[in-house]
Amino acid sequence: MKKVLKSNLATGVLILIVVFSISLIASDVTVKEGNITMDSGKTLTTDTIVAVDSNGISLQNDAPSTVLTINDDGTATLADSSQLDSSAAPTADADIANKKYVDDQVAVVAVGSWTNKDTDANNLAADVVYQAQCDGFFVARVDNEDHGQINMYAGINNPPVTIRTITAYEGSANRDFSVSCLVAKDDYVKVHSGVTIDYIFWRPIGTGGLEAQ
Repeated sequence: MKKVLKSNLATGVLILIVVFSISLIASDVTVKEGNITMDSGKTLTTDTIVAVDSNGISLQNDAPSTVLTINDDGTATLADSSQLDSSAAPTADADIANKKYVDDQVAVVAVGSWTNKDTDANNLAADVVYQAQCDGFFVARVDNEDHGQINMYAGINNPPVTIRTITAYEGSANRDFSVSCLVAKDDYVKVHSGVTIDYIFWRPIGTGGLEAQ
């Protein structure tokens, strides 16, 4: 009889443990207040809340608001306004980039004003080679002609040998016509025409002018 009771008691305890475990698995688990020491010796500090649900595991502060979620697919999600330990720049491809690093990489570039002067304050002229101190737009215009062609050269050679843009006109009435080119920093540029070029302009992207060579 005693053996039967002991056996039934052990079975009952086992059933209770199994049922209790199933209950934990089936519902959310929240641990709050006090420290929890794991077998590894690591401790969850006071007021840390560990929430386990069908979406994964989340660590919360005392608010409670979620600061980190470990998703069931193995990825992790940081809450808004989360901060890294320092503002050091990332070094590996998979590193998280902080705001300072992004701001340093993305500089705000302002478009400068139109000018018809080179860096020596001389008027920009046809058939003169210029080197761009920054990226910018180079524009030439012919006014009131019944024919003509404008060739604009640009490139890394000094003088530039490649025609980047051409504008040509021939008609019975006088017209205005122009040509333009986007010039990269440190490239060389010049404009040539068989007729008089009335206006030549430079508009920098950033800060810098055209330096006559």
